[in-house]
Amino acid sequence: PAAENYNISLLLDLSDRISLEKNPNPTMEYYQRDLGYIKSVSESFTQHLKSKRIRQINDKMQLFFNPEPKDPEINSISEKLKIVIDKDNASKDLLNSINSNYAAQTSKIYESAL
Repeated sequence: PAAENYNISLLLDLSDRISLEKNPNPTMEYYQRDLGYIKSVSESFTQHLKSKRIRQINDKMQLFFNPEPKDPEINSISEKLKIVIDKDNASKDLLNSINSNYAAQTSKIYESAL
């Protein structure tokens, strides 16, 4: 059977929902919870890619924001998180870098938005 291709879009809510002053959460801050969800999605995406034959790989994952971030650097960070993997660029190094890249870059986005 043909392997499914993933096309994942993540929407980050950078509104005051993540504000530590307006919405404190003694259990776990909302942005930390979001980072956990993002980590889970990127790990699943990576596992999916590693389970496919290289010639079958044609998958995408990207990030969007709402509202638009005040810091223009966030938009350049999001460009680094647009991942398009196909048979021509799939490599072990690329697959192994996805999780750490997503974790580090999304953390930067939230730090900037807070």
